[in-house]
Amino acid sequence: MASENLDQATYVERLKRQFAAATAKHRVVAAGPSADSADDEAARKEHELFVKRLRFRLKEAGVSGADISGIEKQAIAPAAYEKPSLAAATTAILVVHGIGEQDRYEPLDQFARNLTRYLRHEGGIDDLTLSARKIDHNDWVEASIRLETAAHGPRTEEGRSSATIDLYEYYWAPQTEDKISYLQTISWLIKTTLTPIRMLDQNVRAIKNAPDAEELSVSAIYWRELQRIAWLYLPLAGLLALLVLWLPSALKFRDTLKTVAAQWNADHPVVRLIMTLLFAVSLVMFWVVSKQLATRLLRKLRRQTAMIESWVLTKTSVVAALLGAAGIAIGQLLSVDLCQYFHPILNFNVLKALGIFVIARGLQLFLANFVGDVAVYVNTDDKARNYLVRRAVLSGAAQAITRILRGGYDRVIVAGHSLGSVIAYDSLNELMNRCLRKDDRDDALYAIPDQIVDVQPPAAALHRADLKKITGLVTFGSPLDKVHYFFRENVPQEQTVRAQILAFMRSFRTRGSGNDYGIYRLEKYKADQLSSVKWLNAWSKQDPVSGMLHFYKPVIRRQFTYSIPIYAHLSYWEDLRFYEFFAEPLLFDQLIPPAQDMQFAIA
Repeated sequence: MASENLDQATYVERLKRQFAAATAKHRVVAAGPSADSADDEAARKEHELFVKRLRFRLKEAGVSGADISGIEKQAIAPAAYEKPSLAAATTAILVVHGIGEQDRYEPLDQFARNLTRYLRHEGGIDDLTLSARKIDHNDWVEASIRLETAAHGPRTEEGRSSATIDLYEYYWAPQTEDKISYLQTISWLIKTTLTPIRMLDQNVRAIKNAPDAEELSVSAIYWRELQRIAWLYLPLAGLLALLVLWLPSALKFRDTLKTVAAQWNADHPVVRLIMTLLFAVSLVMFWVVSKQLATRLLRKLRRQTAMIESWVLTKTSVVAALLGAAGIAIGQLLSVDLCQYFHPILNFNVLKALGIFVIARGLQLFLANFVGDVAVYVNTDDKARNYLVRRAVLSGAAQAITRILRGGYDRVIVAGHSLGSVIAYDSLNELMNRCLRKDDRDDALYAIPDQIVDVQPPAAALHRADLKKITGLVTFGSPLDKVHYFFRENVPQEQTVRAQILAFMRSFRTRGSGNDYGIYRLEKYKADQLSSVKWLNAWSKQDPVSGMLHFYKPVIRRQFTYSIPIYAHLSYWEDLRFYEFFAEPLLFDQLIPPAQDMQFAIA
């Protein structure tokens, strides 16, 4: 693993040269004429933020403020900064989104924007252009994004050639929508979270025996795993208990509403209605402004330009305040007692009912948008009601990768976030299982063609040479460890042959169980581990979904530190350190820069 990483001294020197070149360019641009268009002004702001990011990274890397100031003073003329060129002329990246309410092309948008930012600035590809392309699938049309450079492609005898990076999205969200009820989700959650208790001994042994295991004793790992199990049950049990305790008061809510309505209709009902409408519109506008302010703050802390101008938020806030003031003025003008007006809203029973509604709605959304997707997909039981949905999702992902492999690319990279990383991993397993023997010299174990259909259609057949085009698997916020830990099939101890069959069908980069099956041990076989694939995994301790992937090897791991727990699960998308982590080895064939202990706040 050490050979994959760039040493700290070399990394700092590279940062210094890059900072000097960027500072000199920034001075030339700042001293020049004002921007001719909004695009020029946006580009200038982006470059300014790039310089700030480099300055911050130098500080985090241990460079003193005096040294940084010295580099800035010496950077008078644009310095030559030789950035490695893209290693392949044509590269395709398939992005697989995770759980939650995802709109089509939303993951592609985030990935394309931030990869573009990284390549244009940190990557030094200043002529990068973006274009959209259409792909006809007969019954529907899909769009992809192409990043293209004319002068930063692979080196040739004539110099540097052009290069393209095509970004695709595998959008699977509609296939799991409304496929499982809330009661079924809760039942599944309770049932599957019992898996760690049933398989606690095996899990502790697997974690302890891992080559990169943490320095913990078996007893320490044992108690830590018990605590993890408890933390899974306690929040869900607490929420359900709270809802049950509040249910009697919720049933009385109708009587409370009648009382509130009677108080409101006591005098000036039309005026009260107008006041309520004004207050409601005002609150909605303030809510929109607060969300945009939070987004602006996050983008500022990430060293990104604001998407919405300040004057828009200021005017919206002023209008919202005027509407609220108009409601109060109308009430006072028409003799409405404001204390009496707000008293029903502050009624304890009303507040308690609203609390029940918020918690119940939050639990409902969590089960529907997050747990439901996991419940539908990770269930490997062929008899399960939603097993066909899992097969459809997996088959669609395998087809998407196959289409890209047939597209004539030099390199193919599969990137999966959250549950999408599980789908990406399963797809590679699926393609390995479908792979056909190329010739007699190919000694890896492949599937035998179906005896009835004789052979697969030529267009669908895959060979090892095709799979060798897959050079990278990028997983971020990946729950693969937890899927293996909680949701894997529980095989009784006496079913030794079945246990080996399941391992045989899911052999990509998995660690062996170490079990001695005696006379029932299957003959050794050579499983294709796709040695051409470099697997990079980004995870964070602040992201409860992610893991370092104890149960898989070899994997290049990088831990990211974020300031906002739980939200960290979404932070990779906008973190340029993440794009540096996979772009350097997979797009530039360079060593991975060392990890910097930078907080999310200024990543």
